[in-house]
Amino acid sequence: MNPETKQELEQLLHEAMETIVIESPEGYEPISVEKYKECAKAFRESYRPDLSFILLYYRPNIQDDALKSKLFNFMKEELVDYIREDESLDLPYTHWIQTAKRAIRGAGRLIPIPFDRILEKLLEIVIASGAEQAISALDRCTRDTVRTFQKIILLGGLRVDYSGTTTDARETHVAAGIRFVQLPSYTVGEIRDLYESEQSGSVELSSYAASLPPYLFHERLIPNLLHESFIPMVDNTQSWFRQWSKFPMAFHLSILCDAPLLIIDYTVSPLFCKPPPLKKELDKSDQFEIKIESTELPNFDVYKFCQALSIIANYPVKSLLTWQYIGGDELFNVDSRFPNEMGKFAMPDHGSGISVINETDIDKAKDLYELLTNLPSKIGGKLQIAIDRWIKSKTYQTSEDKIIDLAIAFEALYLPDTGESTFKFAARASWYLGKDWKNRVELFEVFRELYKCRSRVVHGGELKENVTIEGESVPIEKFITKAQNLCRDSIEKIIKQCSRERKFPDWNNLILGCRTI
Repeated sequence: MNPETKQELEQLLHEAMETIVIESPEGYEPISVEKYKECAKAFRESYRPDLSFILLYYRPNIQDDALKSKLFNFMKEELVDYIREDESLDLPYTHWIQTAKRAIRGAGRLIPIPFDRILEKLLEIVIASGAEQAISALDRCTRDTVRTFQKIILLGGLRVDYSGTTTDARETHVAAGIRFVQLPSYTVGEIRDLYESEQSGSVELSSYAASLPPYLFHERLIPNLLHESFIPMVDNTQSWFRQWSKFPMAFHLSILCDAPLLIIDYTVSPLFCKPPPLKKELDKSDQFEIKIESTELPNFDVYKFCQALSIIANYPVKSLLTWQYIGGDELFNVDSRFPNEMGKFAMPDHGSGISVINETDIDKAKDLYELLTNLPSKIGGKLQIAIDRWIKSKTYQTSEDKIIDLAIAFEALYLPDTGESTFKFAARASWYLGKDWKNRVELFEVFRELYKCRSRVVHGGELKENVTIEGESVPIEKFITKAQNLCRDSIEKIIKQCSRERKFPDWNNLILGCRTI
């Protein structure tokens, strides 16, 4: 927009603020413009799920119809290339636009919104951040075609330990545009106090929210976290859900306290597109380009990074929930009032407890990730089988299942050809991992016993409570842990060797002494 156009918009917004009101949903108490402004500002500055309903369902509206029409037409002229007029349907709206937010959220099918929603968003920005910010937001949409947003991944099974104490979220650089964030912890007593304060309505929520960044919020976070698969089954479960949903800050702190997040900067282009006729569907891939902003790791793979973290932490780390964050003052941050697309919550399956790592471990995980993702595809495929099965063996399942998973993982690593014998596996693995002759003999016995256990399970038998290694009775769980650690050592060592040599180890040549490692 040129200076004259911006000045015209500034005058329109100034006049609009004189007649603006906040319309409440049916059956809810009205609020003042000042109260709405207070909520909108707080929502932009920190994590306030308790204010989400107001921002989603209370609507700023201009009482002066002539002024409202004038502002509507002004915006329509600025964004005319993205608007479709359609009067063929029996709907209260005739102007439609498609925002990038729908594509950002991962929706397979794009659904346009009434252009009136863009006007409401502009008014929200004016109220919360002032006319200058609102003008800038509209100007960006007509001038720039690329904007940044964040993808937030809640990880399970992990915590990063930092030196010193703080009540703020702590951040660790992974790569340009990719960072690891450890949220602060709260005691059970603090969460219970907050819950009781929310019940009584006497709590100053801003004091609890100060250390939690606004990007934690997503419109669908509460419904996803309230899914009954996430909460251990208790008596009268549905009543329990309803009870907690009334007190979102206490509930969210109980879930997010001490939680690790992976945050990735993305870009999207363009910010709007012209929707097809309303009875036709639009594929997001044809209209919006979404990509990782990082030039260092432009093809960053969250799944494989979690695998690298799992190997370094010696614990199964997985993505539990993913959502996106767009700044509150972005005009394209508008979607359906009833969003129904969001990544599903993945149940934690690692049993109780977590693995504690430090910042150095994150650097190690990044190094391992880069080795893993730069391998030739054929090698990477073999390793994926082993890594997936090793991680699965660390999850909450029976000893029999763990033995089967470990056997498959070892086979992928040491028996690339079908029909090879148990002896070959034990000989190769013990030779590869052993430090000296004595250690290799010990490992040989471990690997042979692992395959005895596997055969017993495969043929319908049950595992004994103890196994015998070199004449010593070892509890089955302790034996499985040792096998898991050996599998992890194998994976890490083979990744590094494959990265150097660009091929999978030739076990026959290695064992015969034709090659060194």
